[in-house]
Amino acid sequence: METTDASVNDGSMLLVLVDKERDARGEDAIGQQGGDKAYVGNTGEQQYAEGKRWHHLGIARYRGRWKVHLQGLLTYLVMNLKRIITIILPLQTA
Repeated sequence: METTDASVNDGSMLLVLVDKERDARGEDAIGQQGGDKAYVGNTGEQQYAEGKRWHHLGIARYRGRWKVHLQGLLTYLVMNLKRIITIILPLQTA
């Protein structure tokens, strides 16, 4: 996740993020990237829509790039924990 000013075009950050991921996790990780529909189609959009709709990422709660970045990191951490719990403990239907 890379937090930028609102004036920065999302597309300009794509290569930077891909290079960071390649350096951190290797060449195989590049094929496992996600993004919104501007990058990868409708399949990457659902996670970001959930963050915006249910976790208040549509408007920054705090001011300042570091605080907004921290809000995003914590929000996505919670979203991933919810997914992990759903996988480990599926809902019991009666």
